[in-house]
Amino acid sequence: MKKIAGILMDYGMDFEYENHGSNGEKIQCCELGIEVSNQNGKIYYQLSAPTETIEESEDAYSMLANMVEQECISETSSF
Repeated sequence: MKKIAGILMDYGMDFEYENHGSNGEKIQCCELGIEVSNQNGKIYYQLSAPTETIEESEDAYSMLANMVEQECISETSSF
C-alpha cells in the first residue's frame, strides 16, 4: 500500500487512507476513481468498474502500483 500511496503523492493526487488494524487497509482516490483495499490475504482493486480480487503479494502490489501510475499519467497528461 505504501507504493500506491507514494505514487499518488508523487502525482499530487488527493486520496484518503484508512487503516483498519487487523481488518486491513484502504486507499481511495476519487480524482482517479480508484479504490484499493486489502483484507485476509486478498487485495481488492476497483477502477470505475467491478472490483478485481488479487492474492496479496509483493508482486501484486508492484503490478497495482504500475496500474495506478498509468492512471495518474493518463489523468495528468495533456494531449
